[in-house]
Amino acid sequence: MIIARLAWLVAVVGLLATGCTDERKTCRQLAWSCGIDDYNQSCGLCPGNQACEHGTCAAPPPQNYCGGRVCGDDGHGRSCGTCPASMTCLPSGYCSAPPPSPTVHTVAFRVSPPLFWSSYGFSFSVPAQAFVAYDALSTAGDTFNVGIFTPSDWAVYANGGSGAEVWAPHYKTSIVTDGTSLPAGDYVLGFVCTNLLERCAVRFSISASY
Repeated sequence: MIIARLAWLVAVVGLLATGCTDERKTCRQLAWSCGIDDYNQSCGLCPGNQACEHGTCAAPPPQNYCGGRVCGDDGHGRSCGTCPASMTCLPSGYCSAPPPSPTVHTVAFRVSPPLFWSSYGFSFSVPAQAFVAYDALSTAGDTFNVGIFTPSDWAVYANGGSGAEVWAPHYKTSIVTDGTSLPAGDYVLGFVCTNLLERCAVRFSISASY
């Protein structure tokens, strides 16, 4: 330290003797708390978790774990950003416009022929994945079984066979409202009258949202 100060004094005296102005500054003049001043003197050290930036100790910026995500959480408690109000953040971390609301299409509204311990199937199709809903009401209050079938399964069920797959089924009911999601394809809304004494007819409607 003594040698460094002597070197500094010699430099100052030399500058004064030559008539030059020394524009170098010390740590105190720079108001630095870390780093090296113009005289190659240390202004101090920073704690282990901080770095010296222009004479000031500062914590390093937090590590970015977003990896290209523009919204949502980075998995370490920090946000990668937010989406505009009209968009939603996908699990992948990208913003997406919400899908359009499905349109409700009326498929049918009619009455089955009179049934007497017999079956009636109404065939319909949906061109895309859809939520298919139906309402059914016995016009005389008699009971019926009802469900949505593929044509092949309806052929099995309507002929008394077993093992047919059915969606949204109901048994021995006189009024029902139900629905289910179906892939694009051909289907049958099938009825079987369960009344042994009177004929029954069923008023029904079908709609598909896609």
